[in-house]
Amino acid sequence: MAERVKYCGDYKPSYLAIEDWDDSSCKEALEAGFTLALHPNMFKRIHSLKGAQLVLLEHPELKFLPDTALLFLARDDPSKAIELFQDRLAGVHLKDWMPTFGRSFHRYARGFVSLGSGIVNLVKVLESLDRITYDGWLVVEQDSTEDDPRTSVQKSTKWLYNHNICLTERKSKENVPRPTSQVRHTTEPPANVSDLIDMLIRVRNSDTRSFWNVVLEKLCRLTQSKVASLWEFSPARNLLGLLAVHQPNKEPSKPFVMRCSEVLSGIAVESQMVSHLDVRRSYGDRRFAHPELIDHFDICAV
Repeated sequence: MAERVKYCGDYKPSYLAIEDWDDSSCKEALEAGFTLALHPNMFKRIHSLKGAQLVLLEHPELKFLPDTALLFLARDDPSKAIELFQDRLAGVHLKDWMPTFGRSFHRYARGFVSLGSGIVNLVKVLESLDRITYDGWLVVEQDSTEDDPRTSVQKSTKWLYNHNICLTERKSKENVPRPTSQVRHTTEPPANVSDLIDMLIRVRNSDTRSFWNVVLEKLCRLTQSKVASLWEFSPARNLLGLLAVHQPNKEPSKPFVMRCSEVLSGIAVESQMVSHLDVRRSYGDRRFAHPELIDHFDICAV
């Protein structure tokens, strides 16, 4: 825990996952302003809902990070866990499992499968999330696969789409009522994730600069964006590093580094929320890092 806190520096992520309560390190992390989320796991002291309840009731400052498959393996109902601690959810790990390899320590992880391919009642989980109007993190996981990774991602993405969950917010057709849940739903086809995955596989051995330029160009096509920039964030150093810029009829920009305190993106990083900002103006010492792109914008808010 101490190493994770040190690595984050001034950056405060949505949560830090823990598998058990440690009086010394957990208190230090909480006092430093970090959010801790209890994540029950197989073959750990805290692996079941009953064990999680004891810790969560004893430490009301903790959040809860349930994993649907791991709770199922502990013979618990993930939906019950979600609704029981709905006000303390830091996120939900959406995972499926098949008993093909059993539950033993050395073999259970081989049973994790693409969403909808196993015996975990994930539809009931989604219904619970709808019922509590959940709008937080929903993380799809698969620890093992007998398919290649691309096929596994495609299967889970298709399952999400078939159950009205999409990676991006889209408008529903007028003749289809929108669900009341705050979980992101859609009735429109998802972006062509398959093409994106194929492209990533093709260019994975390219040099770093070429790789990120190709990735950004593909993302712009998928999102129908004219211009875009792609950055990486270092929480330890509070720095943003430019990976690629896509703009019409211009050579890709060279990578450079800026402090979060200097750019508008730093506002979103610090708040951990979607931020709407006017790129034409400054916010204190912060400014838009690419003023040369503004002429290409249809709107000037990001």
